[in-house]
Amino acid sequence: MTPASPRVLIVEDEGIVRKPIVRLLRRHGYHVLAAASAEEALEIEAAHKGAIDLLFTDVVMPGRNGPELARILSNRRPGVKVVFCSGYTRDAFEGEGIPAGAGFIAKPHSFDELMRLLRDKLDAD
Repeated sequence: MTPASPRVLIVEDEGIVRKPIVRLLRRHGYHVLAAASAEEALEIEAAHKGAIDLLFTDVVMPGRNGPELARILSNRRPGVKVVFCSGYTRDAFEGEGIPAGAGFIAKPHSFDELMRLLRDKLDAD
């Protein structure tokens, strides 16, 4: 069961994509941590004392990619749910470390699609 105010870590290297998602989630009552890179996300996660319910990360980023970040974060915080996003289809990443149980949404996506996917993932056991 997720808390009334889910805690989501958003990792997206493009500010023009990240910032509207952060605003949207905050308007819908989510507690949002945001990072522009996997390295920044790991620093934020290490300093964050509370739980993180979900990681929403781009797959392709400079430095560490989304699947690498998800593996590290899942080891540090077992039970964290993961949703990936990319301008490529999920099939393009077959064999690249995207776990079968992770959510995926292709860019561009609507805010409604994103909100539905995140809520479904948070509500899943």
